[in-house]
Amino acid sequence: MRKAGAHWSAVMAGCLWFSAVAFAQLPPLTKTISIDVFLNPPNGCGYMSGQQNFPFMDTVGGDWSKLEVRMSLAYRQDQPPPTLSIAINGDPIDEPVQITNPGGFCENRQPYVFESGKLPNYIAFGQNRLNVFSIGGFTGGDTAVVLTFTVPVPTFEFELVPASTAARMLIRNDSPQGTLPPYQIVPGPSGRPRFRFPGVVKVDNAGAARDVWFRVVDPKDTAPYGTPSENDNHDPSPKGFLTTAGCGDPSCRVSGGTPLRIRSDASGRVEPVLEGTNRYSGDNYLLEASFDAQFTCATAGPNGTNLCPRSGLVTAWKRINVEVHKMFVAGAFLTDPVSPGDILINVSDVSAFPNPPFVVRLIHGASADGGSPQDFYHEEVTVRHIQGRRLLNFSPAPGRLYLREPNNPSVGDTVQASYSGLENILGIDRPYLADAVGLGATSADYTTVDTSLVAPLFDDAFVEFLWLSDEGSFNWPDPRYGRVIPFVHELQRGDGAMTELLARKWMRNAQRVGVWRVAEPNHQMVFLANRKYGLPGEIHRGDTRVSHAFNDLWLYTAATPNSDLRAEALTHELGHEWLVNQFYLNGQPTTINDYPGGHCDRAFGMPQHIGTAANASHLCEMTSGNNMWTSSEARDRRVGFHHVVLPGQPIDSEYLHIRHRAEPVPQNDNPRTRMITQ
Repeated sequence: MRKAGAHWSAVMAGCLWFSAVAFAQLPPLTKTISIDVFLNPPNGCGYMSGQQNFPFMDTVGGDWSKLEVRMSLAYRQDQPPPTLSIAINGDPIDEPVQITNPGGFCENRQPYVFESGKLPNYIAFGQNRLNVFSIGGFTGGDTAVVLTFTVPVPTFEFELVPASTAARMLIRNDSPQGTLPPYQIVPGPSGRPRFRFPGVVKVDNAGAARDVWFRVVDPKDTAPYGTPSENDNHDPSPKGFLTTAGCGDPSCRVSGGTPLRIRSDASGRVEPVLEGTNRYSGDNYLLEASFDAQFTCATAGPNGTNLCPRSGLVTAWKRINVEVHKMFVAGAFLTDPVSPGDILINVSDVSAFPNPPFVVRLIHGASADGGSPQDFYHEEVTVRHIQGRRLLNFSPAPGRLYLREPNNPSVGDTVQASYSGLENILGIDRPYLADAVGLGATSADYTTVDTSLVAPLFDDAFVEFLWLSDEGSFNWPDPRYGRVIPFVHELQRGDGAMTELLARKWMRNAQRVGVWRVAEPNHQMVFLANRKYGLPGEIHRGDTRVSHAFNDLWLYTAATPNSDLRAEALTHELGHEWLVNQFYLNGQPTTINDYPGGHCDRAFGMPQHIGTAANASHLCEMTSGNNMWTSSEARDRRVGFHHVVLPGQPIDSEYLHIRHRAEPVPQNDNPRTRMITQ
C-alpha cells in the first residue's frame, strides 16, 4: 500500500505495434472500474467498521498484469485509528494499513493506494466482490473506489518478416528429388499448396497467450510487365484460404478475405496456414495480424497509416522437372545381345572409334515395349582390338570390339551385365532401339547444352526448373554422366517414328505399359542429339512434342553449333512445351492457315517483341524459323516472351498463358499429340 503520489498512465488504441525492432514495447494500457462504497446519501460519504462486500462487474478482462485500488479515507476522530485491509473475492490486495488521518464527517480525507499483481480468483468479465475490512475503529471515505488495471500492450511478429527475401510457394512438387521451400508443407484435403506463417506474441518481452486475428492481403503483382495493382491475383479465390495449423475441423478454415482468430499458446507461439492457388503462378500473398477482429491497427498510425504487422511476401511458383539425355558424340548400336562373361561386342559401326586401347561405355535402357523405370544401367570396359574398320567414309562399318588381346586372351575385361540387341515394334525391326556403346571418358564425349538462360526467361512467368540427376538411383551410380542415349548420325532418316520411340525407350520418369508412356506429373524430357534428316535446304534445330501423355523436346547440335545459339534454342523449345500462341475456338485449340500456332509471328501475322521496356526492340523468343535463328538476336543471350496490350483487345501475353496453364503438365492437355518443328 502507498499513499497516492505522482502516477502516470497511457491509454492507447487496442491494436498491434510493428517496428523494425523485434517486439518493441509501448507504454501499457490502463483501464478503470469505479465502485460505490461508504454510501451515505445525501452527503455522498460515510463511515464503516467490520467487514462489508461491494459487488462489481468486470469490464477489463483477464489480460491485466497489475491492479491499483485508490480510496480517499479518514477515520472517525472520536474513535481510535482503525486498520484497513481490502481483498477481491477473498484474495488480499497489498498489506493492511492503519488510517492515520482523523477527520470529521467527510473531512480531511487522504488518498490511499493498494497494489497487487494477478489475483487467482478474479473473474474476467464476470461478477466480483470488493471485500473491505475496518478493524478497531470507523473508516470513512467518499463514494468512489477506483480500480485501475494495467494491461501490457502485446506485440506480435511473423518469423517471415517483410525484410526477408520473397518466399516461394510451389503449386506442386512432383519429384522425389525436389524439396519444398521453407515454411511450405504438403497439401491438405483441398489439394491446394499450404504455407506456414508462424509468429509469436510477447508481453513484456515474454511469450503470452492472446487471441490474434489474421487476414490475407493480395499485394501488387511483382512481374516486370502489365499494370500491377492491389488485389490482382488471378485465382477465383484470390486470397486463398486460412486454416489453423494442426486443425482438420472445417471450423478452423475460412476464406482468406475473412479474419481467422487463433489463440497463441502459453509461450506465445501461433501459426496460421495459408492455402494458396493451385493453378496461377505469380499470385502472391502476405498475412496481416491484429489483436481485434476489426483490425483497428490498420488505421491507427499517423494520418491513418497501417500499423498492423505484416508477413513477408509469398508468391506461387510452378516447378517443372526435367530429365536431360545427352547423346554420345561417337558410338554405335549393338547388333547382337551381349551376356555376362562375353569378351566380344558386335556393333553397327566402328568407324568413329580411335585406335585401341580405349575405354567405352556400355549402356542399357529398358525395352521400348514395356520395361521398368528401374531397368537402366551401364559399365565401362577397355577395347583392345577392333575388327571391321573401313577405309572409306561413305557408310557405317559394322564390326567387332574385342576386350582381350588377340595374342594374349588372358589379359583384358569381360562384360558384367546383359545388353540387348534390336527390338521389333509394330512388326518392324528397329536397330536404333538396341542397347549401345560409346566413348564416354570425358565431358567432350557427350553433346551438351547451356541451361543458364532458362531461369532468366521463365522466372518472369514464375516457373522454376528442377534439372534431374541420377544421383545413384536406378542402378546407375555414376553422376558424372547423367543420362545418355546412343549416337545416331541422322535421326528420322527412313523411320519417322525414331525420335518418339527413342524417347519412349530412354525416358525415366514415366509409367510404362507396352509402348505407351505416361510421364510423371510435371515432368519433361530434353534430348540432345546430332542432327535430324531433312529435305535439301531444310535445317532442323529442334522439335517439341506435346501430348496428353508426355512432353519431349529434341535439340540438334549440328544445326546449333554455337553454344549461345543452342542455349537460346533450348529456351525456345521449352516455351513450346506450354503450348503458347495457340488459338481457341469453343474451348479447343485450332489452326490458322493450317499452321498449329506455337510461333508468335505466324500466329499473329507479324513479329512480336520482348515485353519489357528495356528490351522492347528485341524479337520475342517464340519467333519462328529463320526470322529468329538467322538473326544476330539468336546469339545475343537476351531472352524474353512478349506481352502485348492493344486498345479494346484482350492482352496477348505468353507470360500470362504460362502462368494460367493448368497443372500437372502435360496430363491436362487435350488428348492428342502435337509436333512443332523448327
